[in-house]
Amino acid sequence: MAEEKKLAKQALAEAGFRIMSSCRSYAVKNGIQLAGQMEVNLSDLLGMKYRNLIALMNNASALIEPLIPLTDFNITQEIYDNWQTKIQDAQSLENGPKSAIVQRKSIGSELLTDMKAVMAFFNNEFKPLATNFRSNNTFWFQFVNEKRIGLPHTHHTRLLAHCQSELGNNFYGLTITFNQFTDPATGKTYEAVSAVTDPNGDAEVIEFFAGNRTVTVSGPNIETTTFPAINFESGKAVSHTFTVRPLFTGIPAPQQSKEKAAK
Repeated sequence: MAEEKKLAKQALAEAGFRIMSSCRSYAVKNGIQLAGQMEVNLSDLLGMKYRNLIALMNNASALIEPLIPLTDFNITQEIYDNWQTKIQDAQSLENGPKSAIVQRKSIGSELLTDMKAVMAFFNNEFKPLATNFRSNNTFWFQFVNEKRIGLPHTHHTRLLAHCQSELGNNFYGLTITFNQFTDPATGKTYEAVSAVTDPNGDAEVIEFFAGNRTVTVSGPNIETTTFPAINFESGKAVSHTFTVRPLFTGIPAPQQSKEKAAK
């Protein structure tokens, strides 16, 4: 593949140089601005990055095409068509398997980022709004059942978390975080992943690597707590209740009793 690209680049640069140089001569003779855009030398073309050379050839081709043929300057339709073939061949090599894989990964990353942004907007904007309708039980339970994006029975590694106080009160707006994890088998490190509890104290954490993972619960008005590692198996869900302690602040310190005044 590398050798094919090298040969295609050389053929494309040589063909492009001949045509662009001839076109520049035509432009200079006729006093048109195209002359500056066709000023190239073969050494620079051969030294350009592959994709940059293709872009330059495509741009030059579009500018020159309306002038074809320029027989007085040795640019015939046949020569121009041959140049187009070399451009297409170079593009085919550039968009080969390796480039396609890179492009698919890039698109996948962009889609994942966009999806997370949409889900964050949903959680931050629509879920609090829907909470106002909790008095309508039919609406609320339908909302909870349908808020998941995707099929409800899709199997993937996930944590179904519930956060409550020691008295059983639910906590809304707490962050459930899977802490950074290093796989002992491969040495690969996976970044932290988190989710936020809803008004029922529930949260679903997904898209994390299975294994013995510690979970940290944090948020307003509670003591941040890291719980012992939980064993997660790939493709399975784990339901777990996290009991956290409220953060008692603003409580006045006990006052020392004053000695009775001496009689």
